[in-house]
Amino acid sequence: MLPLLYEPTQLLYEPTHPIPSPARLRYLGRMTKCKSCVVTNQINNNYDLSAAFFITDELLARIENQNFLLAKPNPFDPPQFFEIYNYFEENNTVTVKGRHIKHCAYNNTISDVFTTVTAVATPQRHWEIIEPLLNMDNFFQFSSAIITEAAMQTGWSRAGTLGDFLKEMAQVFGGEFYYDNFNISFLQRLGSKKNYVLRWNRNITDPKLTLTADNVYSHVVAYGNFKITETGTDATLCSVPVRIGSDQKLYKLYKIYMWDATNTFDSTEISRDQIMDYRVSLRNRARAFVNGAGNAVQTAESPNLTVNYRPILDEMSAVGLGDTVDVELKSGRIVEARITKTSYDSLAERWTSITLGNEILKVSDLIAKVR
Repeated sequence: MLPLLYEPTQLLYEPTHPIPSPARLRYLGRMTKCKSCVVTNQINNNYDLSAAFFITDELLARIENQNFLLAKPNPFDPPQFFEIYNYFEENNTVTVKGRHIKHCAYNNTISDVFTTVTAVATPQRHWEIIEPLLNMDNFFQFSSAIITEAAMQTGWSRAGTLGDFLKEMAQVFGGEFYYDNFNISFLQRLGSKKNYVLRWNRNITDPKLTLTADNVYSHVVAYGNFKITETGTDATLCSVPVRIGSDQKLYKLYKIYMWDATNTFDSTEISRDQIMDYRVSLRNRARAFVNGAGNAVQTAESPNLTVNYRPILDEMSAVGLGDTVDVELKSGRIVEARITKTSYDSLAERWTSITLGNEILKVSDLIAKVR
């Protein structure tokens, strides 16, 4: 697909109309002398476009910052709008950088006349609270099927812009965003498990594949913060190390995972005579933690690789950002890896690069499993 050029019919970020809407974007034409157009996307991160044009393109005079290019971002989604924010000319070529139109929503401020309040609600309800306070005309639509409720503060002093608010929502709920032009979807997890295997020396040969073991542990120690009633002093009690699993091949070093079990106790005020009993309780909690989440701690070793061979990428046309595939390592062991970044050639309509690598393990997620 050749990129299409649009311009807003009013200045962006005007107080009365701070963002463009579909009705306020005027079509200028098709960029027929496009040399390259690549869209890069990362989970909960940048969503960018980079394009290059020959200086003979008839529409080149209309390429300017804060105009928009419409380009295809992946094999599945409709073309997306990207706001041009960088433009430079070199060697008879004009190169532009663009950011997804979601950033136009991110920059909208929350009304400064609203008092900050705290609400315990679902993501959809939090949006319904904040949407009337935004300086925009309902052009961006938000949806989320997450039914979990959590506390978030809303108001000028808590989150100055919609971008701040959405970033905080991702942190509070642990979800991931999916953007389709003016539609913002908040999902528990982007993508799905795909029936696809990357096999070493078969369909992957990149020697730069690495294994990360930052979160591989051999033992768990549960600890708690208490107050000794007789003296009023603070004390931290620990369990003995509890082994994770029984297969010694899964780890070579003695590495302890420290788990804060303080909140699992009804009371944190104890007497001196109770210290030994509480240490026993911490050991039992450590064992329960291992049984409930130990495998997640133990097997966090995962591959990180970038696939950029055309035959393989064409073969992977059915997978996309957030999807999980299997990777067969040199040893024959199969582990899962998630697609965390994609680059897509909007002209040829094919992947140019796919980066795989599991996310960093979240301690809070592990604790939640055993409480």
